[in-house]
Amino acid sequence: PVVMIAGGVGITPIRSIYKEIERGNQRNVELVYSSMDNYLFLDELQVVADKDEKVFVHTVTDPQSTCPAILKL
Repeated sequence: PVVMIAGGVGITPIRSIYKEIERGNQRNVELVYSSMDNYLFLDELQVVADKDEKVFVHTVTDPQSTCPAILKL
């Protein structure tokens, strides 16, 4: 499995990875994406996740919700 963690504009390189995943994927991919108010590219990332049952996007808004989201993976 692949686990990625991003916050704010740090999502930009992960967006590129998700574009590659969209072309073909063999692994389980989990993304924990943290932002206080604006999730850049979330629609694009979710489209990839919706097309592939092995790809997930988890959004969190504060430190209290980040740790439980990671522990569930």
